[in-house]
Amino acid sequence: ISLPSVTVASLPSVTVAALPDVTVISLPSVTVASLPSVTVAALPDVTVISLPSVTVASLPSITVASLPDVTVISLPSVTVASLPTVTVASLPAVTIAGLSFYGLTFPDVPLASGATGFSPSAAGTDISAFDKTSWFFMSSDTTAAATVALQDSPNGVDWIDDIPATTITSSPTILVNNFFLKYSRLYFYNAGVTATTINTIWLNAQG
Repeated sequence: ISLPSVTVASLPSVTVAALPDVTVISLPSVTVASLPSVTVAALPDVTVISLPSVTVASLPSITVASLPDVTVISLPSVTVASLPTVTVASLPAVTIAGLSFYGLTFPDVPLASGATGFSPSAAGTDISAFDKTSWFFMSSDTTAAATVALQDSPNGVDWIDDIPATTITSSPTILVNNFFLKYSRLYFYNAGVTATTINTIWLNAQG
């Protein structure tokens, strides 16, 4: 359950010409409730001419409830003439996402007077795979009083303004997501008396 505290004044120098190859099929799980405090006045110089090849079929799970305080007065010099070959039967899968560019286009959004609209839809689009996202769109009517808000949602149901509503002009508009939530959408509202259409809607993303 627990190990005693150990104090070592000094350890001797060790020279090992060669160590044997070691093959371990499996190692046991180890649970240690606590490890002792260790104080070493000085560690020896270690020279190893060559280290063995080590093959481990599987590694054990190790649980340590608490780690001890370790005090080392001085560290030794370590010289290794050659490093061994290490073979592990299986390694976990590691996926690192590369940076790729995505360009998505969405249908035009016609807005009658007093109407609302969304792009790409009321449910938004999933942007969770992307690091950066930017929206681009234009309006075909310079006299309309339509507004747009960039909105985000964690579930496609509950939405919050990422960028509050702003008036749309005939000039190209770019809105960039500031917050990271799974879904994003453009929310349009036409407060004018003239119908308008939001067109050339793009979502550019990198991830």
